[in-house]
Amino acid sequence: VSGESISFPNRAAAEIDVYGGIRPTFGAFAFDIGVWGYLYPGGTCYFGAPGIDFAGNFVLNMARAVKELDLGQNDKVSQYLAQSGDYQHSTSVAAMAGLLARAMNLTNEISATQIGLAGLFHDIGLHILGLEDAHHGTESTMAPEVLALYQTHPVVGAEELARLSGIDPLVIQAVEQHHIRRDGTGFPQQSKFSFIHICSEIIGICDERSEEHTSELQSRETISYAVFCL
Repeated sequence: VSGESISFPNRAAAEIDVYGGIRPTFGAFAFDIGVWGYLYPGGTCYFGAPGIDFAGNFVLNMARAVKELDLGQNDKVSQYLAQSGDYQHSTSVAAMAGLLARAMNLTNEISATQIGLAGLFHDIGLHILGLEDAHHGTESTMAPEVLALYQTHPVVGAEELARLSGIDPLVIQAVEQHHIRRDGTGFPQQSKFSFIHICSEIIGICDERSEEHTSELQSRETISYAVFCL
């Protein structure tokens, strides 16, 4: 637990960050499940024990879904999940997306499995392209040819998922569109889908947020658990 002095419009006196995690295994797969909670004494906090329980159970259910769909039999999926940095970031995005969809009361519109698998596999295209170390926020440091290749990863990932049996079309759409924004920015410039789904936007938001927190964790030299926060 760490504390620091902050200034918030809601008059919170401090920010207290809470970290923790476990590593359950499912056959050949292991998933780091962790939490990063914000507490604001004297202010407004939207994170607590129910959210932590929900996030943990959400990712466990995603692990079961991967097993039930037999996705581990696909070499690219298996290698992607076995890549430490990939699955830590992706399980973080999946749990955050589940929490956000729950807070927005979208659980009737988007199933937990849909948004969970979209979060889990949103960056599989980076793995396929061999760009595991290329992430959002680092575009300015990429060579032009690397940047051009990086910007294809949503389509590459979506096309790979479309080849797998049992993957819901919404999952494929969210993976393809998670870098597209409502103002027309982002990539790919042309999507084969006629509209940007709210699930795509949620995955995109959580992807960016998770990247920010992962950078903070690394800079503080803390343990490399996946970060679940809202």
